[in-house]
Amino acid sequence: MNPRQLKDTIVALRELRTSHKEFGRALEEVSGETKRLRRLIGNPNEKDQGSRLIAAGIALIAFPDPTISDLIGGAMVAAGLIKNRMKQATVVDVYKEFHEAFKKMEKTRREITH
Repeated sequence: MNPRQLKDTIVALRELRTSHKEFGRALEEVSGETKRLRRLIGNPNEKDQGSRLIAAGIALIAFPDPTISDLIGGAMVAAGLIKNRMKQATVVDVYKEFHEAFKKMEKTRREITH
């Protein structure tokens, strides 16, 4: 290998090392964001600790009158979370609560119409 080729090889190796370092930093950032996102999403297999107060609040939020029922519903959800001293609400928690609230509303509607 002549000196020119050796110099070119050294430059290429330095660039490759820099690229690997940048890739490593980017991977660390992705890993950190993934951990934060996992906490926000929650665990879908976790045991449900539903609250009637939270369910009633979500039902109020779902009603067509957005002015008062949203405010009262939000307050009831917050009160239910405080009462249960639950961990931070996750996407899974919200999905489960909405699903349960709509099931209860459908059951109540069927009882009223029959």
